[in-house]
Amino acid sequence: MCGRLHAMSKSKLHQKTRLGFLPLVLSFCVCVCTCSKQTRDPSPIIFPKIKIPSGSLGSFRVETSETHILLFGFFDPKGGNTIPLLFDTGSDSSFLAEEIYPTPKILTWQDRSLSFSVRKGILPEGVQGILGHDFFQHTCIWWQGDTLTVFEASSAVCSSPEAYFSTELKLLVTEKKDSFYYVRNLRKGKTFWSLVDTGSSLSFLPSEYEAEAESQGNRRVFLAGGQIRDVALFYTKGPLDFETRQGITISYFDFSFFRGISLEHLQLSREKDSEAVWVIGLNLLCRNPLFWDFERNHIGMYSRTQNIN
Repeated sequence: MCGRLHAMSKSKLHQKTRLGFLPLVLSFCVCVCTCSKQTRDPSPIIFPKIKIPSGSLGSFRVETSETHILLFGFFDPKGGNTIPLLFDTGSDSSFLAEEIYPTPKILTWQDRSLSFSVRKGILPEGVQGILGHDFFQHTCIWWQGDTLTVFEASSAVCSSPEAYFSTELKLLVTEKKDSFYYVRNLRKGKTFWSLVDTGSSLSFLPSEYEAEAESQGNRRVFLAGGQIRDVALFYTKGPLDFETRQGITISYFDFSFFRGISLEHLQLSREKDSEAVWVIGLNLLCRNPLFWDFERNHIGMYSRTQNIN
């Protein structure tokens, strides 16, 4: 379940994101070392089971580990086995781990054949590859608990999700920059655009969220290329306010977060005109049913739970 993502005391957290707004795009993975105490994010919430509409392209079984989520549904015809992939909307492309699969593979999903390239990368132990948002082009998805269902973007389900899922589904104010998807969150009159990244265990937020937060000390992180940095971790009662297309805000409470990603505080190589990047990670995204239309750039959250106003 979602709550297992918050247990940091016995495992490493996988953080993967992309520094945007750079003349030369810099991608990197961050893994958080074993910590002496847990984050204080709340336990998973039991929400009403919403009936899935008919007419989907297919679905994936979702398995949540302590650090990431895996999607089960791809089958290797030659190997005769199922290959789970890490669900990562912070990646614009899907691929298999070169360390496990030295050559490209053809995998099947719902009787469809798809070609996967291979790449080297920093992935959690046992992860065989990445399913990025290139796979979900021209679709929308409904992620509820242990099932992620995929629909054709042209379907009525995608164009009118509230009618098929729930009127409690609120569409967020979103923006697509390059190949990535951002939502608008508010803090004391200031507006921030945050990357929606299912490949990141925790969220990265601006310094404005630190003022009333409880410091949980630094956590050592490992970046691509062998760099090691200490990044501040915080806990806050919130709120984290998301602006919606319906003209209201929905607010999350009780969560841990890292200080926002910037070249300055991570002491990376300076790039001209670089900006900080904020990330909404799995510790928030997996709390409630999630709708995502990759064609229309619509992201919706089911709002009737104890963790959202």
